[in-house]
Amino acid sequence: MTRGCLAVKKEEGGWVGIHYRHSAFPMGLGPAIFEGIRREGLDNVVRYILEAPEPITDEDADPRSIEWLYLIDPATYKMDIFVGAIVGGSWEEGFAYDFVYVDTIDLRGEEPNWEEIEKKGNEKRL
Repeated sequence: MTRGCLAVKKEEGGWVGIHYRHSAFPMGLGPAIFEGIRREGLDNVVRYILEAPEPITDEDADPRSIEWLYLIDPATYKMDIFVGAIVGGSWEEGFAYDFVYVDTIDLRGEEPNWEEIEKKGNEKRL
């Protein structure tokens, strides 16, 4: 079970998204996002996310429970991908977690190599 979030950057800062409870790794959810945007159009996908009944925001997102974050910027037609990872701390003091940048995708371009993106993200988690 790999959890993730498909989110939209807000003009005023931060983001709002929807939670995926399984198969959210890039090779699983990535193609579905890419194809969905191509099929439905970016505006419709953004509207779907913004109108979700139980949205998640940057203020309540926990990188320990959201392993992959797909952040759409409607203004640039790009999507940044982040992975939840340990960014500091120790066993004695406890660990700090955050979303770590992995890659940016041009949603108007060719479909990316999801396997490579997943590999890059997994390397950042270690």
